Amino acid sequence: MSVYLFIIAMLLLPIGLAGLSLAPWVPTSRADFARINTHLKLKNGSVFYELGSGDGRVCRYIAKHNPQANVVGIELALPMYLIAVIQQKISPLKNLSYVHGNALTYNLSDADAIYTYALINTINEKLTPKFLKELTPGTRVISYQFGIKNWQGKQQVDRSGKSNTCLYVYEV
Repeated sequence: MSVYLFIIAMLLLPIGLAGLSLAPWVPTSRADFARINTHLKLKNGSVFYELGSGDGRVCRYIAKHNPQANVVGIELALPMYLIAVIQQKISPLKNLSYVHGNALTYNLSDADAIYTYALINTINEKLTPKFLKELTPGTRVISYQFGIKNWQGKQQVDRSGKSNTCLYVYEV
């Protein structure tokens, strides 16, 4: 019995620790994938990052609908990262890759678009300064459910989805 508890703890501990970085894993509603994709406005050669990609469901959708773009999911929790990588091995998409690492320390300077479902304090205290330091003018940032306070660039709020969840769309 204790071996099983140990195995479960080893699987859940990385997910909990990753939650301290951006947010605990809560999946984006599938009903909002198309809406997110529309706001990304990805073009040929665009680079898209999902910060805290979890099991990779948003990245897979974006990669399937934008074969001309380079899609990268960044995930800190090893079990979630492995699920995404296994899905990619089973059903590969040429324009999709995953990085096991901390999105807060990953260089995003080549991004054309970013999507995140981070907690309000994380996005305002940790991600916004990173975005302003690393991102180039014209880069689109989409935040699911939580907005960025005092954003100086272009911004829009989309409440049109079936899930009734806000998409906050920003441009550097």
